[in-house]
Amino acid sequence: MTEPLDSYGEEIVAVCELIADTAVGADPRLKKYPFIRLATDPPAVVVVPGEPFLDYHGSRGGGFGTIGHNFDVIFLASSVSEVAAQKRLYGWLSPHGPVYRALDELPDIDIALAINIGDYQVGEGTLWGGTMRLTYDGDYVISSADPI
Repeated sequence: MTEPLDSYGEEIVAVCELIADTAVGADPRLKKYPFIRLATDPPAVVVVPGEPFLDYHGSRGGGFGTIGHNFDVIFLASSVSEVAAQKRLYGWLSPHGPVYRALDELPDIDIALAINIGDYQVGEGTLWGGTMRLTYDGDYVISSADPI
């Protein structure tokens, strides 16, 4: 029998994969890193938990509610040419660009905002990058009986 936490974890992993695969599908030059922060081979897309990761919606005290999940999608461009990296980054984050449009079409996922555009310390180097905040409000419903 699958424990509630196992199925919950599987759902979150699947969402991370979906986000990364969608971004790469819209721009095949991107390399995906759906679970780690240490992406040293740009151009790259990294999916990590946002802060706060969980937003609880609904009733408390024995009732039912839903969980909203925040993910930060970090786009990293090479800083060899700052102008080229900046152009590529703006293309990924632009509401008119193919990556943004593809992510915006995902069911149960909303693009909240683009944040933290600038230098990212990655490993031993610095890369030009930007973060897009996504919120996933899937069908995962919790009750007071769930051990979460």
